[in-house]
Amino acid sequence: MSAPGGTWRAVGERLRELREKDLRMSARELQEELRRRGVQVDSHTTILRYERGRVPRADYVLELARLAGVSPSWVLSGEEPRVPPADGRDLYRAGQHDVAWRVARRLAHIMEDLHAIDATIPVWPGGPLRPLPPAEGKKKAGGAD
Repeated sequence: MSAPGGTWRAVGERLRELREKDLRMSARELQEELRRRGVQVDSHTTILRYERGRVPRADYVLELARLAGVSPSWVLSGEEPRVPPADGRDLYRAGQHDVAWRVARRLAHIMEDLHAIDATIPVWPGGPLRPLPPAEGKKKAGGAD
C-alpha cells in the first residue's frame, strides 16, 4: 500500500525535512518536544523509522505539522499548498482539532491495516492480479507428454 500522495518513503522524506530544516531539531529533541506536548513517541529511533518509510502515527503527523506550521495534508500527500490556508479552513487551526485528530487517527489505523494486508499478498512476475503460470510438475501430471 502506498501513501495518499505517493510512497511512505516520500512521506518520510517530508517528515525528515520538517525536523531537520524547518524545526532544526535532532530526533531526540523532537521526541522530547512531542512528549511535552502530549504525543507519545517510544524513542527517537521511532522518529527515524518514520523518516525511512514506516507508517507514522496520526497524532505524530498532526503535531509535527502544527509545530512546523505546515498542512498535515501536505505532509501526507506532498500536494500544495504546503502551508494551511490563512482563512481558518484548516481543521487543526480552526479549533476543531479533535475532529481532525480523530479522522487522521482512524485513517492512519486503516492505512496500517491495509499495509499489513498488502505485505501478505504475493507479487507475481506478471502483476498481482495475474495467476502464476502452471508449475512444471503439473504440466506433466496432466498427461501432456
